[in-house]
Amino acid sequence: MVQLLLLLFGGWVNRRQLDVIEYLQEENRILTARLGGRRLRFTDTERRLLARRARALGRQLIGALETLVTPDTLLRWHRELIALNWNCSHRRGVGRSRVMHAIADLLVRKATEKTLIPIPRSQLTVEATHMNHLTENHLTERAGHAGMGGRLFNATAVLLACCLSLGAPQVSAADGPLVLEKSMTMPAVPPGPYSDYLSIDLVGNRIFATPQAAKAVAVLDLKDGHVLKMIPGIGNPHGIFYSPTLKRLFVADGASGDVKVFSGEDYSLIKTIPLARGADWLVYDPHSQFIYVNNGGEDAGMDHALISAVDTVRMEKVADIPIATPGLEASVIDSGKQLLYVNLIDESAVAVVDLSKRQTVGTWKLPAGGHPNLAIALDTAHARLYVACRDSAMQGSIIVLDTTNGRPVATLPIGGWADGIFVDQKRQRIYVSTGVGHIETYTIAATDVYRRQATVDTAVMAKTSLYSSELDRMYVSVPHLGATMAQILIFKPSP
Repeated sequence: MVQLLLLLFGGWVNRRQLDVIEYLQEENRILTARLGGRRLRFTDTERRLLARRARALGRQLIGALETLVTPDTLLRWHRELIALNWNCSHRRGVGRSRVMHAIADLLVRKATEKTLIPIPRSQLTVEATHMNHLTENHLTERAGHAGMGGRLFNATAVLLACCLSLGAPQVSAADGPLVLEKSMTMPAVPPGPYSDYLSIDLVGNRIFATPQAAKAVAVLDLKDGHVLKMIPGIGNPHGIFYSPTLKRLFVADGASGDVKVFSGEDYSLIKTIPLARGADWLVYDPHSQFIYVNNGGEDAGMDHALISAVDTVRMEKVADIPIATPGLEASVIDSGKQLLYVNLIDESAVAVVDLSKRQTVGTWKLPAGGHPNLAIALDTAHARLYVACRDSAMQGSIIVLDTTNGRPVATLPIGGWADGIFVDQKRQRIYVSTGVGHIETYTIAATDVYRRQATVDTAVMAKTSLYSSELDRMYVSVPHLGATMAQILIFKPSP
């Protein structure tokens, strides 16, 4: 009799749980409809709370609940905000390592004094192996106590690589594979840790830069280095392309979610092409005269990202290619095959998109071990993709993929925070710009043999770059940090 009562009671509890779940599902559907595609903004504290609960429930049950946030996003929050930043799995004892607080305090103090670099080695009494565990949260927490904004410290951990001789040996300006030829300063750019992509006008001898702190595009004369114009009114400039034949400048604005088209003659705004929020990287296809722009995804409150095809002649969006991922990073086009290769950072994979069919035709996983892939370059002569990854704050890797089958054939170590990678076919080299203040160079030999060359110094957070084969120069964008003004460094390959 008692067993029967227990069974009945258990069945009633289970039914009540199902009723609760069904109610929550219906409530979430209504809330989602009321939001109308708008994105809910969560604080880091709220993300951590949801991430912990989501991790305990598991992907399948989260999906059944039809939550406002997708299961992939919830589990990624757990991976980023808890598993990596807060479990301190590397520690030997109880509590977070004191060394992390000491380093964060030192960086905040140096930033406050506007002496970001160099920090004397004697002040860093810690082994280099500890550096990988200094995270954004350590720095922003300390910055908050110091009464300073946390945004500036999102990338400050990379400063440590300038204090310690990690990785490949550094060289003087005259000895390396690249020699600093000159720099071009952008004095109107306010302090800020990020400067994004570059584009060159070969006919007009101009270079276009995207210093994000200025919320503008900087136009510089390549001959004398002077700033010709600061094009304002761009909330968060990212991808950029200049068409010399059309005399138009295309800029992806992540803040407003669109592509802004400016005149290449008087810099006036010609047209705004609406996209989803989070418009970022773009790449040009000379075959179709389309630019393909990354947008949508988590930044837009969507459960998938988009690659939007924009006709540069008609200045219109002609198609959206959906990609099942929270966000996209850099892409590259094989114009002859009409294939686009795009980085899926959350999956540590590369998606292969058929531009004729406008659909994904393959996904190539990177080797195990955690390789968040940011930058990508195509070497059609060797049928290779070079994928630059940020394995930690100060260490990264280039994953070499065979484009005939997507298989990895080599893993090459580089510095951290890579965001620009290019192939110099003339010298058979790979150049990678990193946020730890170096350009990495590898020579390409037969049968997938790659030889690392000495690193060349740039500046802290100078992670974006552009190599022009026509001008045979490497251009590196430097943000305004401390006493270092925003500028573009120009390097000449040697020999």
